[in-house]
Amino acid sequence: MDNGVDITSQLAGGTPSNTYTVTNKVADASYGFEFNSSTGYYVSTNDGVSKSASVARLNLNFESDCLVTITYINYAEANYDYGMFGKLDTEVATDGLTAGSNGSSPSDSLSNY
Repeated sequence: MDNGVDITSQLAGGTPSNTYTVTNKVADASYGFEFNSSTGYYVSTNDGVSKSASVARLNLNFESDCLVTITYINYAEANYDYGMFGKLDTEVATDGLTAGSNGSSPSDSLSNY
C-alpha cells in the first residue's frame, strides 16, 4: 500500500508470495482444531472437556510487510473459557491449564501470550 493505494502490480520482481498454513494440532497438545468448511472457521475439539486446551499454530510465510487480520469467534462460559493468541515466534504451552483454587489459568507464562 502506498498512501492507501494498492501498488502490488507495480512492484519490481512481481507480486510477493505471502502465504500461511495452519497446524490444526501441535505436537504434545491433547486437542486441536478442525476446519468447518461451511463456516470457514476452525473449531476447537475440546468442547465440554474440563481444564483442557485446544492448541493450533498459524504459520505465516510472508515475503513482504503486510497487514494481517485474524477474524475469530470465541464462545465461552463466563469466567472459565477463553481464547488466547501467542506472541509471534513464541511457542505456548500445550497442556493448557493449571488448576487453581478459583478456577484455572494458563500454565504458561502470560508473557508468551
